[in-house]
Amino acid sequence: GAQRRPRTRAREAAASTTIDGLFDLAAKVVHAERRRDFKEKVLGEERAKLEGLTKQRAKQARSVKLCEAKLGEHVRKCKQLSRELESKRTLDWFNQLPEAVWEKIAGRL
Repeated sequence: GAQRRPRTRAREAAASTTIDGLFDLAAKVVHAERRRDFKEKVLGEERAKLEGLTKQRAKQARSVKLCEAKLGEHVRKCKQLSRELESKRTLDWFNQLPEAVWEKIAGRL
């Protein structure tokens, strides 16, 4: 009987260690799952932000292209009108315009 008693205590100690170990392990699993869930949520939020920025960037790129096209139209129009004005300067009457008319023309340029 004296030999059985230490064995029983050893079994109890082993069982309690195992149960404590299981609780510790279960707690670690729960903590790890919560961290994983949190990190998945953060990743989802970051992906949503990135998608929003990607859409915003695409929209901005379209806006820039449109502005470039409009500027190109205006540059061509300015060149055309400048050529027209230069061609008129060769006319005799154009060169004889009064100074006030030239000032008015300059004021509009």
